[in-house]
Amino acid sequence: MVSIGNRCIPSPEGFKLGFFNSEEAMIRDENEHIVNVTYRELMSGTQKLASILWAKDTAAWVYKDFLESWWKILLAFFIVMITCLLWIFIMRFSTKTKSWFLVLGSSLIFFGLLVFSLVDSVLQYQKLKKIPGSNESPYLVEFTTNLSYYLLTGTWMFFMGVISVVFVVVFLMMIFMRNRINRAVDLITHGSKAVADIPMSLLFPIIPYMLQLAFVAYFVAVTVGISSSGGAYKILRDNSTTCCPVYYNNSICLPEVFRETCRSCPGVECKFFPGDNLIYGLHAYNLFGFFWSMCFATSLAELVLAGAFASWYWAFRKPKDVPVFPLWISFYRAIRYHLGTLAFGSLLIAIFHFVCAMLEWLDRKLKKYHDNWISRCLICCCKCCLWMLEKFMRFINRNAYIITAIRGTNFFSSAREAVSLIMRNLARVWVLDKVTDLMLLIGRLVICIGIGILSNYVLTGGVPQLNSELPQLSYQIVPIVVIVIGSYFITGAFFGVYAMAVDTMFLSFLIDCENNDGSEDRPYYMSKDLMEILGKRNMKAV
Repeated sequence: MVSIGNRCIPSPEGFKLGFFNSEEAMIRDENEHIVNVTYRELMSGTQKLASILWAKDTAAWVYKDFLESWWKILLAFFIVMITCLLWIFIMRFSTKTKSWFLVLGSSLIFFGLLVFSLVDSVLQYQKLKKIPGSNESPYLVEFTTNLSYYLLTGTWMFFMGVISVVFVVVFLMMIFMRNRINRAVDLITHGSKAVADIPMSLLFPIIPYMLQLAFVAYFVAVTVGISSSGGAYKILRDNSTTCCPVYYNNSICLPEVFRETCRSCPGVECKFFPGDNLIYGLHAYNLFGFFWSMCFATSLAELVLAGAFASWYWAFRKPKDVPVFPLWISFYRAIRYHLGTLAFGSLLIAIFHFVCAMLEWLDRKLKKYHDNWISRCLICCCKCCLWMLEKFMRFINRNAYIITAIRGTNFFSSAREAVSLIMRNLARVWVLDKVTDLMLLIGRLVICIGIGILSNYVLTGGVPQLNSELPQLSYQIVPIVVIVIGSYFITGAFFGVYAMAVDTMFLSFLIDCENNDGSEDRPYYMSKDLMEILGKRNMKAV
């Protein structure tokens, strides 16, 4: 045996002597007791230890790369934020025709990136096709952190197929849904105006994010506290044993001290005893509270933003009649009058999260002790149903919060009115909502893919003037992946506010159409451009 990383590893001499080629070997456990270990168990443990050491080294190199390139990552995030603000600023001062040019421009950039990726994949395929051994299937290659090992002809052929399918699907959708896209452009344009008139709405998501961060820290602290109080090392003593009289049965012990003072006593053991069922109940209670608190922070953000944008829509002369601080007024209303609505709505989502977590725990237990296709099928069906129910409840909650922000009603009344309003305008709501989501998704993908290609071009030496400033990285993919993932979340924060503005104005628009007729007593509160969507107008100006 040899010591590597404070672990006992079979030495080459042991293999030469044939000791490890036998059926079993005798080793000592942590209590210095001799136990029999088979050769297969010993090799399996050695392989797991090697995997842990490899993962440790890889994590160290990745962490070093992150420290070397952190300022470039922050610079890329800043560029993403400026791009999002610029996109909203352009939409704020654009007319319908200009908005169409902006949407088409974003689409052309998206298609251009796809074409560029497709051409690059074809060139790489043609280049690798001439290299011997590159025709090996990528599925037969063992896992490695050397990404160039995966750049085979089959890999690039797969990329070409995926890019081609995405191109065709998005192109056909834009052709056959051009009329619906026309209405979505109007909503997005006015959503930009609402966001631009309430600029603090872009920074407001920081508050719920900080609140969620505090909830995560509290959850981790409570989890550590519960886990540390759950079990202990205790003495398990045979009554017939007379050695080590200082250790009596069920007394607390320290394994390190026990091995030094009572190593030669066979009838006394220092074993770990886990906590009772109360500990598991406390963990479950803490987990449910974590889900509830996280959902509450998200619901608070949705209700506050909906209240601010609703005050913008229902101002007859925009932006003159909009309150001075609509966001903070909406925040005060939410805390003062609608905490119960937020608590109940977030409770429903938290229940789904908790049940899904319990199903995941049950699935792991079944795989470990009683794995069969019937149990896997039942668990999979339950997960699928819960996932669909959760998405449905999130949709209902979001629209219920919008109605609460408009009318000030409780959760049940708001949810009932929201469902009734959506069912009366089901086709219009579904198509416009999905088209709007698709267009916002295209905007996010354009920014994320663009910053990803730009960072890859710069970090791989595409700009010779900056090569002297580039750090020496072990894995070039690390900062690029961090930049792309971070950009996706940053654009999600900006466009999430944007999507909330569009949803709030659309429900307000439907309520306005049903409750008002354009007369002097009941004028429309929508803007003139929105009136053109359905061909409505006010008969007499107020």
